[in-house]
Amino acid sequence: MRFNDLSIKLIEQVEIENKLIINIGALAEKYKCSLGMVEQELKKGIRKEIILSKNFKTAKLKALKNINKDLFYYSKKSKS
Repeated sequence: MRFNDLSIKLIEQVEIENKLIINIGALAEKYKCSLGMVEQELKKGIRKEIILSKNFKTAKLKALKNINKDLFYYSKKSKS
């Protein structure tokens, strides 16, 4: 699967540290924004994290953790 062909499932959930369950729908509700905006930020995050981890699942998990803290984590990082 090429990264450009990636489609993020809206109902997919990721369990973090056996406590927190995150999906992009929940993030959209949390930040009161569209699913598209969350998807866009998540894709940016995965692109950055996959360079370091070389593993898609690990990259996605790390990106979700960072976006859960701050929706624009990766946008802010790219500007600095």
